[in-house]
Amino acid sequence: RYLRGRPLGQVPELYRAGAMRAGIPAEQIIVFPDELAALITALEQARPGDVILAAAHARRSEMIATLQAWQAGEAGTATGT
Repeated sequence: RYLRGRPLGQVPELYRAGAMRAGIPAEQIIVFPDELAALITALEQARPGDVILAAAHARRSEMIATLQAWQAGEAGTATGT
């Protein structure tokens, strides 16, 4: 995993704390087990006009395959639904 020199789980908690300082309620913050799970959820929930920014570190090839399948109109195949 790409931990940025920090213990496992610390980076998502830093993101959560920053979001809460910015005024986002804790119950609206979702933490995913990895970047692929986050991407799949974002693609499932995206609406026309939305922008998805995804960091791909540990599961880059799987994320690229998921995006390619989604772009080809095979979102159900890419997300396992």
